[in-house]
Amino acid sequence: MTLFDKLDQLLQGKPAPVIFFDFDGVINVDSATDKVRKPDVFKPNRKEPLYIQKETWGGWGSYTGEWHLLQWSEQLIQQLTELKEETGYYWVWLTTWTQHTRKLDGLLKTPSDLTIEWEGVTPSHRYNDPLSRRNQQKLETVKLFKETHPDVPTVWVDDEATILHKANTPNLLTVTPNPVSGLQDEHVEVMRDFLRTFI
Repeated sequence: MTLFDKLDQLLQGKPAPVIFFDFDGVINVDSATDKVRKPDVFKPNRKEPLYIQKETWGGWGSYTGEWHLLQWSEQLIQQLTELKEETGYYWVWLTTWTQHTRKLDGLLKTPSDLTIEWEGVTPSHRYNDPLSRRNQQKLETVKLFKETHPDVPTVWVDDEATILHKANTPNLLTVTPNPVSGLQDEHVEVMRDFLRTFI
């Protein structure tokens, strides 16, 4: 089985654009910061704790579990759901929360289609570190997908996407929200305009 087998099955059944979504700093706003938020349209109006079972965090060893406070906007999820209904895109999680995306879907009501099951490290608050293992894995995944699927309209939504990916790749839009505020209405509009050109 290759990295994109499940996604290829979807694309063979119904060709459609693909959006790779990160979670932290995109949907889940930075709950680890005390920075003052600007008046965002998509303000986090939901907060829920999620317990992560025993995991290994990179080189920091193992532990029995930890509570993560998730903060997100229901309005944002609704906008992304409506965009999915309009354009038919596939929602693909590309995140270090790989092992927990089904929990996220249930909690946030996200209409995801699948998760890239790469060897992700577990959730972390180490932002803006383009050389970290987790970021290099995400970058290599997107690059490999575009090399093997050059004609598939693709959006990569990650708070570090433009830091990691500087090349001008055909049929690829990178969207890089501020991790403090996450994905906003202007980002969704850019995604909508991009996807509409392929409908």
